[in-house]
Amino acid sequence: MRNKLAEDVLDSEMLNLMLAYKDSLGEKGSELDGAIEFLKNTSKLISVYRDKRPVHLLEDQRLKDLKEIQAWFNDWKTHSYGSKVKPGKGSEKMSEQCMEDLQSTIIGFLQLCCTISHEISGWSVVPAMINSDPIENHFCQQRGKFNGLNTNPTALQYQRNANSVIIGQSALSKKSNTGGISSKCQNFKHSIKQLDSSNSRKRRVSEQSQSTQPIKVIRM
Repeated sequence: MRNKLAEDVLDSEMLNLMLAYKDSLGEKGSELDGAIEFLKNTSKLISVYRDKRPVHLLEDQRLKDLKEIQAWFNDWKTHSYGSKVKPGKGSEKMSEQCMEDLQSTIIGFLQLCCTISHEISGWSVVPAMINSDPIENHFCQQRGKFNGLNTNPTALQYQRNANSVIIGQSALSKKSNTGGISSKCQNFKHSIKQLDSSNSRKRRVSEQSQSTQPIKVIRM
């Protein structure tokens, strides 16, 4: 899921602002080295997912950057968990849920490119168009469709709920922050003919109903 506020506070502009603030502090600016290193990775991550140029090679530099960013966050997690200082829950720098979202964002995109490259010739993926909102919306509705917020549904319940969500929902997310991607990106065309609004509610008279034969009425 894309979050515009998170992108604005973690992008390259915030990195440049932090570098300028470090210079203004003089010798005390070294205290910001950790925050600057963090912003270098987040700004690179955001720049990849804002890029509208398609990825059509597994050797693309942007995919290599994502792997390096993932490795940096893994090292940070290992170092912070192995530290003797155990901060309280309210003072943690990054929650476990946020770390899982970062891993899901990076691993999901890398696996998507890898899968498509083996199944489609001449493939390409535009990072700026990738959004997990439809997937999250699907699972959210699947949980609460018929059985309430059931966290342990049976296979039959899941099947019925999933079918209802698939039939009733669109695969496109119009509320995402993907830069105003229009509905023209939909990969199939509707074949349903639009009826005239003036005649849509009128019942059509068939040739059989126009006959002059009398109608027989049977009384009980």
